[in-house]
Amino acid sequence: KKLKFPPRLLGAIQEGQLGLVQQLLESGVEAPGGGPGGPLRNVEEAEDRSWREALNLAIRLGHEAIADVLLANIKFDFRQVHEALLVAVDTNQPAVVHRLLARLEREKGRKVDTRSFSLAFFDSSIDGSRFAPGVTPLTLACQKDLYEIAQLLMDQGHAIARPHPVSCACLECSNARRYDLLKFSLSRINTYRGIASRAHLSLASEDAMLAAFQLSRELRRLARKEPEFK
Repeated sequence: KKLKFPPRLLGAIQEGQLGLVQQLLESGVEAPGGGPGGPLRNVEEAEDRSWREALNLAIRLGHEAIADVLLANIKFDFRQVHEALLVAVDTNQPAVVHRLLARLEREKGRKVDTRSFSLAFFDSSIDGSRFAPGVTPLTLACQKDLYEIAQLLMDQGHAIARPHPVSCACLECSNARRYDLLKFSLSRINTYRGIASRAHLSLASEDAMLAAFQLSRELRRLARKEPEFK
């Protein structure tokens, strides 16, 4: 079965009308014979930008029940759910973060590292995202000093990986520089912003003061090599 995007769905989400959202989803199903469809579970195609906007809108407006209905009935792909997680972090909704983390756990079978994944440099489908490359859920939570969410993510094994040295010639760094040097630099800056945050220093370090001094020296060295860090 395929699901056509109901034109009135975004308006219903905006107004918080759960019943109307459910009705619109049911009326949008195209059964194999062309007639009305049954339940919307395991729908094959939900990759349209509109579906991503619908889920993000429901989360951003705090309509948890509507977000749950969308997640239960639409087969969002990994990147769509990951961006929804970033929206939940950005709007400081720990309960929604917890549910989306559970959803992402299912992606482990696809051999995707859900803990360190950030919107990919080479994925043109997310070019319209409001989140910059290199931003992970934990990086964002730490940048915003959201201690509860940051701790929740760390308890799930999330961590902020330190960027490679500026002179690193590994395949990942070489490809990123070649593809988009600006995105590569922004990714490194966003990562260090998360590492240097109060939340990360206090939650991830045994001695936050010592870690802050060590990080300060490291950033001064980077500023001499990479002007973006000044």
